[in-house]
Amino acid sequence: ADVAARGSVGPRSAFGFGRKLSVRVSKGFLLFGAAFLSLLACLGVLAALQKDAAWFPRASFISLTHPEGEGGMTRVQHAILQLDLLPHATHPPGLAEYAVCGSRFWGLAPVDYALLSLASYFDP
Repeated sequence: ADVAARGSVGPRSAFGFGRKLSVRVSKGFLLFGAAFLSLLACLGVLAALQKDAAWFPRASFISLTHPEGEGGMTRVQHAILQLDLLPHATHPPGLAEYAVCGSRFWGLAPVDYALLSLASYFDP
């Protein structure tokens, strides 16, 4: 009776290596998914804490000024550039003008896109 029992192949012992490998791969995916969801939950909690406590980095490397005697010009100074915005459409002599300057993209000028790209650096 023992020889017959040991000689028979049951459902648990059939394809032993393949079954063990698939169980390990499945557990690995589940572990990875649980770790990823835990990371997202932690980042969500930290973002909520940051918003409640108003912990926002200071944007000290950007300044916005209105120089006196410049005809209403607005100057945006960044760590790597300086942008002078003039209130009128005329182009002052002596400054370079590029082909894109007069273009409009979905109703916005290139300067509008430049200001939008800097908006994330300003304090709320």
